[in-house]
Amino acid sequence: MKTRWKSLRKKLRRFFSLWTVRAGVVLVPFALGLFGYYVYYSWTIGKNVPNLSLNPFSSTVLNLTVYSAVRLFTLCFDVSAKDVGEMLAAGGLQQTAMYCLLVARYIAPVLFGNAALRLLNKPIKSITTQLAYHRLWHRKGELAILIGGNGENRMIYHSAEESGKNAVILCSAQEMERDRDVLWADDIAYVVIPDMHKELARLTGYLFSHDGRKINIIINTQKEEENLSLCRSVINCLKTDQKLEAKSERHRQLKEMWNKKKEPAAREEMMSLERELVGMFQKLKIVVFGKKDYLDVYHRMQRESLGMLEYTNKYQIMAYDFISSHPLTEPLVGNQAALLDDYACVARDSAFNVMLVGFGGANQEIFTASLATNQLIEREDGRIPTPKAVRYHIFDKAEMQHNKNLNHTVFRYILDFKPAYDSGSIPKEEYLAQPGVPSWDDFDFVVMNANDNRFYDRIRKICSSSPKSVNQMVIDIGNDLENLDLAQKLASKKREWSLPNLYLFVRVRDLENDRSTAALNDHDYQVFGDEKTSVFTLNAILHSDLEQMAFRRNRMYEYENTRMGLNGCGNGEETETHASFLWNTMDINRRLSNFFAILSLRMKLQLMRLDYREKNAAQGHAASPAGEVIASNEAYFRLYAEDRPDVWTDRDGKAVHDESEPSKPIYSYSRIHDMAHYTEAGLRRYMTVQEHYRWNAFMIVCGFIPARISQMKRGNVKDYALRTHGNLTTFEGLFDYRKIAGGGSREAEEDVIKYDYQLMDDAWWFLNHMGYEIYRR
Repeated sequence: MKTRWKSLRKKLRRFFSLWTVRAGVVLVPFALGLFGYYVYYSWTIGKNVPNLSLNPFSSTVLNLTVYSAVRLFTLCFDVSAKDVGEMLAAGGLQQTAMYCLLVARYIAPVLFGNAALRLLNKPIKSITTQLAYHRLWHRKGELAILIGGNGENRMIYHSAEESGKNAVILCSAQEMERDRDVLWADDIAYVVIPDMHKELARLTGYLFSHDGRKINIIINTQKEEENLSLCRSVINCLKTDQKLEAKSERHRQLKEMWNKKKEPAAREEMMSLERELVGMFQKLKIVVFGKKDYLDVYHRMQRESLGMLEYTNKYQIMAYDFISSHPLTEPLVGNQAALLDDYACVARDSAFNVMLVGFGGANQEIFTASLATNQLIEREDGRIPTPKAVRYHIFDKAEMQHNKNLNHTVFRYILDFKPAYDSGSIPKEEYLAQPGVPSWDDFDFVVMNANDNRFYDRIRKICSSSPKSVNQMVIDIGNDLENLDLAQKLASKKREWSLPNLYLFVRVRDLENDRSTAALNDHDYQVFGDEKTSVFTLNAILHSDLEQMAFRRNRMYEYENTRMGLNGCGNGEETETHASFLWNTMDINRRLSNFFAILSLRMKLQLMRLDYREKNAAQGHAASPAGEVIASNEAYFRLYAEDRPDVWTDRDGKAVHDESEPSKPIYSYSRIHDMAHYTEAGLRRYMTVQEHYRWNAFMIVCGFIPARISQMKRGNVKDYALRTHGNLTTFEGLFDYRKIAGGGSREAEEDVIKYDYQLMDDAWWFLNHMGYEIYRR
């Protein structure tokens, strides 16, 4: 009974919803037209056509009546020249005269009434839009405003509805004409906006004068020019109405004054301005979807908006979900031979192959995300661990290595800087030792599609049969059926070749409607990329756990900087504000650095034979050593480290803690170590080495190259505009870096190795805070 009442209420709400009433169409003229046509067909045609029943409830009469009335109210007059000819042939002048009489008496007033209503179309739309907005602003909770009535936005809308959040779609008049039936049938709340650019600018300005909850605007029209134009409208509004550009410039000036003279007045004004800007960030978040082909154009918009506008694309979200769910280390956890205990290292005679079949948008994003996270190290006795190369084999029917985005990012260091360095055309003495991986030798671009008769032979030669090795294949060559068909063929080959260490992953866009996926996620292959559940959801776009953990990671970094006096903050409240301000305004690559650190977290835990999952996810399973939950930070450190980090203390010698989580200590990294310290066995030491090489790979993926030593001596260690960084070197090179940058007396301050400790030292805390638990594998 309760379910029925809920369904009825939903139908009534849908029927009377303000934004689903089509202006110019009302019940009274429709009823008049229906009555007129009913009289016409039952009397005139029934009288003159013998085989038509005179019964006024005849189904033929009713069907003709409804059909013609509907056509009438779309202003398509129901009588064409052909229809008139047929009528004349059937009934002569008497029928024609009767028809004209009925039109004059019943139909003409309806037509005139409808025309009059259409003249009032604009004011009616204005009134209904304002009433709809009025309803939206007075609902509780966050609101998502989706720009565009396309299928992707409809999926986002339904995800919001299922999670109890408020959402509405704004669509243009053209979209309404095309998609109104689908929007109505899907029970979607939408508002038709005549001028989307003007309305979005007006809406942005209105939000800051409205004391209410946070508003999220998602721009996804599926037209790149339209997306960029709407972004420009928002940015212009922020620059003029909210004086964002002036506030940004004033903050820059105040920061320079504080750094040079340490004036308290400059610090106070700077913190006040940061509080104001953080208040803006908390009210409004704008996400724009766009193709990666125009990545730098979108990133420029993001910079101009002072971080209030954020770019993403569906393949990026899909790739992050894939890397987080399926790290390359997953098969190693139960492999005693491949994974060396107590070292976080892999066996020297192991091999790692990642095969990408098809190099479209999804696999390109998986390629770069994998490069930036799946970095392994191997151990040689008495030496600091060194990187373990992962080989990438990319199959496509076209030459995929010629790509403007990859040339600007991944291949800048590999194909531009490194060959010049190796050949001596740039002075080697001006640079620290080079990181070594990734290199061009790690990539194998194969111009070959799955139909080629050499395809299976090439795959077989790539795969290593060693039990210490991992062969990962990601399939995305076409639609869902094409992908699944190839996966099934390769699953057969896997058994034929006796390759249990070949792990197949298949992109399937729509799991719910694909009836061919009955045997998915078995031991042969796994699927990923379902757009409805992993991409076009409000949580994936706005409230990703990975992003929230990345923010928390950067927040802890700022707490540590506060204790060292590096950021001008005087207390926890100021640190919170400063961390929120920096998160929104920092360079895109710096923000991504935090994000990819978190993305690599599962891989790092697996190297320790650990993992993380949502709390209580394993309820009902028998307790066993393999599933043991690491219930405290103390228990975690007993597995992770013998040498604990120091803790900051106050004047009374008491430990300083995170104010939002009193049991979390703020760690200090004032101790520095020599190279011999990192040749000794120990998870925490080797995790630090692994994290540096992972960071190196991330920076190379972003298109960074090493900075010159002469620049570092002048204090120019990193330049995010020119994309140069002095820490892009081997782990041993970091010891040379701190001597150069510190100039001898400040070597401890310039010891950047401390940053490589922070992620894993804090891992238990922020996972616990986000509702996850670490457990044994």
